[in-house]
Amino acid sequence: MRFVVTGGSGFLGARLAGELLTEHVHVDGRRVAVDEVLIADVVAPPARLADPRVRAMTGDLVDLLPAWGDVDVVFPPRWCGERGGRG
Repeated sequence: MRFVVTGGSGFLGARLAGELLTEHVHVDGRRVAVDEVLIADVVAPPARLADPRVRAMTGDLVDLLPAWGDVDVVFPPRWCGERGGRG
């Protein structure tokens, strides 16, 4: 499966992306393989997320959307919506 983590370079987004790469992911009650984690953010992700399954895209989310292609799950940055900045 292909996952998108918007805001994936921030503290929580990077942790989520890292967990997707290390844990067994369950979707709708079934275990799935993580084929790709697309990290979309205005800055590059931390070096600790270097993995062949990670693809980083930097820029404004509106501009990046067409380049995502077919994805299975999108994690939006709801947790940072109160900060006023990127969320």
